[in-house]
Amino acid sequence: MIKNIIFDLDGTLINTLQEDLDKNCLIKMRQKFYSDGLDGNLLMPIIINGIEIIAKNNGEKTNEEAFWEYVTQNSNISIEKLKTSLEQFYQEDYNQLNGYVKRVEIMQKAVQLLKEKGYNLILATNPYFPATAIEKRMIWGNINPQDFSYISSYENSSYTKPNTKYYEEIITKNNLKTSETIMFGNDLICDLSIEKIKIPCFIITNHMCNIHEIEKCKLKGDYEQFFYYIQNLPNIC
Repeated sequence: MIKNIIFDLDGTLINTLQEDLDKNCLIKMRQKFYSDGLDGNLLMPIIINGIEIIAKNNGEKTNEEAFWEYVTQNSNISIEKLKTSLEQFYQEDYNQLNGYVKRVEIMQKAVQLLKEKGYNLILATNPYFPATAIEKRMIWGNINPQDFSYISSYENSSYTKPNTKYYEEIITKNNLKTSETIMFGNDLICDLSIEKIKIPCFIITNHMCNIHEIEKCKLKGDYEQFFYYIQNLPNIC
């Protein structure tokens, strides 16, 4: 029996204009650095390379630790000053990007329905960023972070998608059984890779990524078909 529901975030629970969000996030981050007396042009390549380092993390440290280890080794500025600047950025300046996240009403209803039915909800978004940034995007999309028992972020993760060890880490940390778990996502590479550890993945097709992998997908449908699917899941509470 299914007891645990794993959701992807961007393109699944919320409609994120990802390219625009990413581009403008970097622009505003550079502006924030300059306003704090830091060299934004010098720092931005280091930040971007640090994010790429996260993608290669092998589990020996958290993604947060891997990121800051790289940044520390490759910049000669005060790391404490940079950390403070980035924390303030995600707490304050990041809010200016909320227009790049669109609410998906049917997914708001889906989260509430699954909670009412008694399912344990977990958010498995690619953990390149702090929990603050992830939870803000959830809130912009009218998804309540408190409805989820676990939200992956760079603080609590040691891998990234599509590495199956990313999903294994979530399973282990939350004491889940793969036979009692299903995932809903939109990426035919990053999300569908969970099936390699025997967890089925339903791909929601409205904002599907890596469509060239569609032949590998067994469970799929648009938002309405997804909602019909979860309506037919039994109450477990």
